[in-house]
Amino acid sequence: MFSFKSKSAIGKNSNNNIVIQNSTVTNFVTNAPAETVGLMAKYEAYEDIQQYVQSVMTTVRNTHPLFPTFSATYSAELEKLISTPETADAFEKHPKKIKGTFQIDYKKYPHMDKAETPWEYAYRTQTNVELATKSYTEYLGETKDPFPVVEYTEGMVTVIGFNEFPPAVNAVVESGDISIPILLRRKPSFNFGELLLGNESTGHGFNISISTDESQKNTTINFLKVEDCDLNAHLACEELLDAIYTTKKIVIKVKDVELMSATINESELTSNIFQNAKVLKTYIKNLLTIEQYTGCKFNPNIGKVSFDDIETSIIMAASLEGKWRLRKLSFDDAVRCDYDQIPDDIADYDEVDSESVAEMKVLSIDLHGESFTAEKFIIVYRDAKINNIASVLKNVKKKKKNILLTMKPMDGKDVFCKYQLMDGITYIPKE
Repeated sequence: MFSFKSKSAIGKNSNNNIVIQNSTVTNFVTNAPAETVGLMAKYEAYEDIQQYVQSVMTTVRNTHPLFPTFSATYSAELEKLISTPETADAFEKHPKKIKGTFQIDYKKYPHMDKAETPWEYAYRTQTNVELATKSYTEYLGETKDPFPVVEYTEGMVTVIGFNEFPPAVNAVVESGDISIPILLRRKPSFNFGELLLGNESTGHGFNISISTDESQKNTTINFLKVEDCDLNAHLACEELLDAIYTTKKIVIKVKDVELMSATINESELTSNIFQNAKVLKTYIKNLLTIEQYTGCKFNPNIGKVSFDDIETSIIMAASLEGKWRLRKLSFDDAVRCDYDQIPDDIADYDEVDSESVAEMKVLSIDLHGESFTAEKFIIVYRDAKINNIASVLKNVKKKKKNILLTMKPMDGKDVFCKYQLMDGITYIPKE
């Protein structure tokens, strides 16, 4: 055990004791590991320290009651020994369990049902749950964990965490021949027994949520339009809503597999979101056409749209494509002229006539927050006559401006045709 340079007998009554002088100690034996390591360090026996610690840790490692499935290893993070799996199936053989006494303050979790566990609630809502802990013991299978991660202390609070829902998957929302891709993912729910799905994606003009019970017999679909997209996405959204209104069906598919299919109740189809879809679809198409021909860029936020906005967009888009806007009417009050723009023979138009023409220059056209002008605005009436000729003649005589002309069908006709065309449309950029 020791090496030495000299020794001397102490005497006959020495009990064979020896004295070591001028010697170097190469092996250290003490009852305390810390003292042993300290002595080794004092004499710079670092290789011996390494071997000693390895020997100790090997011994400690093998002391685990479930060795070789589990071992005891030191956690630098926790600064303690913990049970560590040594095989891939360690937790399958000996599942980690917690036995203890816990109290839940249901006032803190009003949406928790007493029929579910805190772990189920935490996962369903994607929130942590805090439990007042009265006793706490960790097990590996039926064996009390000798090296637990957590040990019970007075006033201890146990926090139940949660695993995040699986990542979003590629899906499509379909109705008729309209199909829009979305990212679909499970969403937190505060209703017990509810499975809630919703889109993770943006930029397609709507948010959709699907709520179903555990039996999947009762399903509710919520469809909400949003503004976080461009005009093309808005158009696709309105086309989808119009298709739903027409077919009364909506289908959601994941990887070409039908996740759900629903028939929309007639009562639901009375909502403005469906009723206005066809008109808004036309309006947005017209805005896109006007952008194409004039170089303007409309605000993608649709907002509120008036009847005049829709009509103006139709006339402008048709005119830019070289087409007349045709409407069949029974009455019209859209024409206003100054006295000097009204022909002297206007009274003759009170008689039956096949065609009447009004032509004017438009100084300002306001549409969806942008401004335009037109060199000519031509209106052609067929099978129409002036309804308020007496008032017109009176105002012409007084040389009034902005005189209203109202039109009605010719005698014997129920409706008349109104053709409209703008020529020389120019965009006026904002300063």
